[in-house]
Amino acid sequence: MSGIKMDKLFDSTVKIGKRHLENGMPCQDRTIAVQYGDLVILAVADGMGSYEKSELGAEFAVNFVREHAKQMISTLRIKEGGDGSILWEQKNGNRDFNKNIRAAMFDLQEGLINHARILKLSPDDLHCTLSFSIISPEAFVNVSIGDSPLYTLMDDGPRFMDGNDDGADRENINQTFSVVDMDYSINYMSVEIGLTKHLRSVLITSDGAIGWSKQERLLNSENFGDLPDWYYDMLDGKSNLETAVDKLVEEGYDDVGIAYYVRDI
Repeated sequence: MSGIKMDKLFDSTVKIGKRHLENGMPCQDRTIAVQYGDLVILAVADGMGSYEKSELGAEFAVNFVREHAKQMISTLRIKEGGDGSILWEQKNGNRDFNKNIRAAMFDLQEGLINHARILKLSPDDLHCTLSFSIISPEAFVNVSIGDSPLYTLMDDGPRFMDGNDDGADRENINQTFSVVDMDYSINYMSVEIGLTKHLRSVLITSDGAIGWSKQERLLNSENFGDLPDWYYDMLDGKSNLETAVDKLVEEGYDDVGIAYYVRDI
């Protein structure tokens, strides 16, 4: 990759998969890529296909992230050490920040339960996974609950995470966690922070952008954690978001949701 050549610094889209079209089901993925003041907010929520109204849960989840992003990172205070590592500006910063994120996710759970009550649904009907990124001029935060992959391209290369034990426990990759079951899923929430000046791009996808068979092959390959080839094509200006999503839907059968951010460098 010679340099980033994207026409937009951040964007998102969803497209219904062939299986849902064939079964008369709605698209159950929801995404956002928005700017709020000096923050850029990305989120992908993947409604679980076995639950009848999970797209409503996914919609609620991404809107929650949009509305609470500023509050979620309000306790984040980091700076760079002399060796390039991240230092906390206050002794208990890590603990306070993680408590803030966890509290926000429990607020999301409570909001979903109340939303289900208003809609006269069971909370189980709103099951969804959620991955999101909040990027400020100084720092970024990535959070993942469930199996929506989140990729970060840094100056020193790509990283991969999802909500299955920081993306490191490959044997558990097929387990699914939901924001509705936050009491359980919070133990499998991945949180990553970094300095924006070292960030090149963030990519979040629903699992339909990979497919389980492809993901299992990826996890067992030497390329584990690398960005997907189709995203490198986007970064190189050889493709765009709509073309990539169309191709992914054609190759698979699930809904596809994608959100991305590239730093203007």
